[in-house]
Amino acid sequence: MDSSAMPTSQEFDVSLIVTAYNEERLIERSILSSLRLKEYNNARCKIIYVCDIGSDKTHEIAERFRDQLDVLLIREERGGKVSALREAMEHIEGDYVLFLDADCLPPIDFVDRMLAELDDTAVGIQAIPVPTSSNRFVETFASIDETWGCFLRYLWSHLEGADFIGRAGLFRADVIKNFGWNDYLSEDLELSTRLLLNKYKIKYTDIFVPEDKPRSLKAFIKQRIRWATGAIQVAKTHFTKLYSAIDVSRTRKLAYATYMLFPIIFYPAFLLLVLLLTFEKFFSWPGLGLWAYPLNYFIWCILLAVPLCCSWLYVYGLDKWKTAFVGLALPFMIPIYTIITIGTIISLIKGKQEWYKTER
Repeated sequence: MDSSAMPTSQEFDVSLIVTAYNEERLIERSILSSLRLKEYNNARCKIIYVCDIGSDKTHEIAERFRDQLDVLLIREERGGKVSALREAMEHIEGDYVLFLDADCLPPIDFVDRMLAELDDTAVGIQAIPVPTSSNRFVETFASIDETWGCFLRYLWSHLEGADFIGRAGLFRADVIKNFGWNDYLSEDLELSTRLLLNKYKIKYTDIFVPEDKPRSLKAFIKQRIRWATGAIQVAKTHFTKLYSAIDVSRTRKLAYATYMLFPIIFYPAFLLLVLLLTFEKFFSWPGLGLWAYPLNYFIWCILLAVPLCCSWLYVYGLDKWKTAFVGLALPFMIPIYTIITIGTIISLIKGKQEWYKTER
């Protein structure tokens, strides 16, 4: 492992951390974007990159910018994102730490805007990822799928707080140093849960951050299986502790149950309800109507949430065609997430704990 010399004459307000593995296509763009942030923002940013040597030239490209970065760590052994974050945290300075992925492309005034949003009520601020490109169906689909989750978190955060989604988040450095990172596939959700149990709140903003999305359906499904498997890991560790906590409100407990279980319960359950209602309607199965029809209200609540989500997206700048596509995305999500659910169950049975690079 090698690191560049750290300047001693400059004081930093924000440490910006980016981890990268097999990001040859994106790493130069990421570094240039980070350097623009440092040049523009009133906050003084310390830029920290951690690059694991993989099968491409990510680390070689990063080396060309060594003199312009405050810290560049090149790791010969692949240790995973959590390990990279731990090493990066040893080099942070200032009161705040900003986490970005190599595929993020934050606006030039991002740091100043995030700092302006952070107040005494929250330990961190989370921005909303949107796609840098929607030339492919899967990219748009992945963006909309994630937008549903971000939209729910945005609503929850204005009530009781939400969770960190792993990138585009700015936090108080002393708190993150104190809590550290644990080895989970969903290390962001696990950290968020521990923060919640210690009465810290994460706030969502309406600041959007462009980022690359998976380009193939296979990559999308693999990414979601990893997320869902990681969420179940977190649930196995913290669910009982969370729901026995007397100083955590029911609203926050409900929100976190949604984050932990949503990926593998909601869509298959929704599909099951639709099938049950269909069978009751067309085949007159005896007894189904006693309990299936009241569930219609649940389905209609979800369907009515679609225009609300569309309006939110449209107000904050997504074009009308993409916004309209949100309203058509739900039927596609149901069978795909059923596949993801099956894949997650298989992953859990096999005890698969792999942290892999999402193909883009």
